[in-house]
Amino acid sequence: MNSGTYRSGLLQVKSYKILQGRVAATLEAFNLSASEWSIIGIVSEHKNGLNLASIADVLGVEPPLVTILIEGLVRKNLVKKADHPIDKRVKLIFITPKSKNLIPEIEQSLKGVLNELLSGLSIDDLQAYKKVLETIVKNNNS
Repeated sequence: MNSGTYRSGLLQVKSYKILQGRVAATLEAFNLSASEWSIIGIVSEHKNGLNLASIADVLGVEPPLVTILIEGLVRKNLVKKADHPIDKRVKLIFITPKSKNLIPEIEQSLKGVLNELLSGLSIDDLQAYKKVLETIVKNNNS
């Protein structure tokens, strides 16, 4: 066994668990999961609404899972559904005013957590880190 590979893999797993745990705990304070928060973020970038299939595509999951998550967000009054103006069979998802007001507060909390965990890294380090993550995702989709 190559101990460099093992140690590198272990480091990746440990760092993922730390990030995932801290983000989940932060979002839990707002009664949200990471998946729900991702949907709010995706939908908030589309002022004209977004259909379920598009949300599923961005998340890389099957549409039925998005349907379940959307229903929970509707119950929490964080997103709303509306008919597509042309194709009434398609539902568009929009964020609500409640969501709009909550986003900055959640962003601030998450930035605090991430700033703490990424403390000591330069802007160049963070850009390289982001590029590594983007490359992993891109290469997985190739």
